[in-house]
Amino acid sequence: MESRECSVHKKILEYYCTEDNTCICTICVAGEHQGHQMEILDKASEKKKETLRNVLQKLLTKREETEERVQSLQEHRRKVEEEEAGDTERVTALFRDLRGRLEDLEKRVLVEISGRAERVSISIRDLEIKKEELSRKMRHIEELCNTTEPLTVLQESDTGLRRDGFEEPSPLFHCLVAEEEDEQKRAEGPRLVGYALSHYIYNTFKGRALYLEDLFVMPQYRGKGIGSKLLTATAELCLSLGCARLQLSVLDWNQSAISFYQSRGGRNMSKEEGWLMIWFFPDDLQQMVSKNAEQDGDPGLL
Repeated sequence: MESRECSVHKKILEYYCTEDNTCICTICVAGEHQGHQMEILDKASEKKKETLRNVLQKLLTKREETEERVQSLQEHRRKVEEEEAGDTERVTALFRDLRGRLEDLEKRVLVEISGRAERVSISIRDLEIKKEELSRKMRHIEELCNTTEPLTVLQESDTGLRRDGFEEPSPLFHCLVAEEEDEQKRAEGPRLVGYALSHYIYNTFKGRALYLEDLFVMPQYRGKGIGSKLLTATAELCLSLGCARLQLSVLDWNQSAISFYQSRGGRNMSKEEGWLMIWFFPDDLQQMVSKNAEQDGDPGLL
């Protein structure tokens, strides 16, 4: 109770002087605080508490808004980092392959020059043409890497896509596309916003299967179910063709894609059966064939 006693008069503090912002006793009221605005101590305390509660509620609201903003920015940063990592990996792999090809080309030139001097001029001229063609392709690929329209890459890249899918009597792949719905007709035709490209593969024990080579939706159209519809349409195609299964590959860091396929029934065969992906590029194949020819096809090396 000592803390509630007036330090001057040793009386119980019962009032609160709003002008001096201090707690006072009955003697103080009649003394130096005479004529000031007074409030009962408990009432003044409740008013102060109500004010503090309002301040606290505002602070809580601001903190929640700040936390939501932080979470939103963190999610946005994660998506940006994933996209950046994917683009960096693809571009790095592309230029790594081109550098390897140029290095191999240089080695073959040096071997040809040292062994067949009489054909040096012709070989160099031919190789310069090839190097110019590679440089042209590199410039073209760099332009495609910098384009903001992914489908332009498919339509204009020098990969044989148009020939293999639309000019051959028996197309080498199937391609399902998603188009933008627009009531106003465009002079240039419908706008493509996504695609699913697949082709046949064969399993010794199961027979024909369908391989989903690429499933892509333009960034500004994602989150609208277009990818799900393309995957479902590919599944229907796979069933209609009588294929044993639908197969595809996903980069191990692309968790969003992995979750997308697994949530629709896809199985991670790398975990279940330990499969690894092995690729042979043309230079690898040529090296294998050349090495085998040098060893006279010894069956004991098989």
